[in-house]
Amino acid sequence: MHRVLIVEDSAAFARRISELVQQAFFSQAAIRVCSSAEEYFSEPRELPEIALLDIELPGESGISLAHRINQTAPACQIVYLTSHLDYAVDVYQTRHFWFVTKDRMEELLPGVLQQALEQADRCGEKMLLISSKPCRQQLRQSEILYLERVKRKSSIVTGGGEFQCAESLDELYLRLDPEVFVRCHNSYIVNLEHVRTFQRTQLVMDNGSIILVSRSYQAALRDRFSEYAARFTGPFVSLA
Repeated sequence: MHRVLIVEDSAAFARRISELVQQAFFSQAAIRVCSSAEEYFSEPRELPEIALLDIELPGESGISLAHRINQTAPACQIVYLTSHLDYAVDVYQTRHFWFVTKDRMEELLPGVLQQALEQADRCGEKMLLISSKPCRQQLRQSEILYLERVKRKSSIVTGGGEFQCAESLDELYLRLDPEVFVRCHNSYIVNLEHVRTFQRTQLVMDNGSIILVSRSYQAALRDRFSEYAARFTGPFVSLA
């Protein structure tokens, strides 16, 4: 099912947009309809692949909402729907896929939706969804260096910063790409793509962090690292 978000304060327009989405996706869409940005963020759910946003909304504008979606769901394809051409320049403050005026919605939206879905598939990089106050976030798995459990929080370290969530490493591990993520310690999961140096008792990551390898994980980690190294062409170092 394709995840589609509609944020539109006119109930009539929202119904018609929903109908066009279902027609375009042959009733294979899970549609969430909200009347405002506040309503969207008030109830955490799985993040959308495509977001159809009105611009003039009660409270926070559709452009401001798009900014926030760009941050929390960077792979989401945003389509603006508006009656006002005056916003055609302002929308370029955000990453978006298309701008459709409502007077041409019937004509243009079906084709735009198909193209947006194709783009979403092309951008379908594996993501990790976490609940990180004050909002949910999607992190690109390719950018995650390692995950660490510290007391009652899990810390996710990426090339661009560190994020925290309450979910356990066991829960997060189930949602990570098994091709590149491996457990090396009760307190650590590492991304093999970011291991610079492998040693029996520790790993050195791309950012210089040293990650401990516990005895119970050493044999399995060596096997996984060897499998990965057979496919890898980058400048890592493996030491005994």
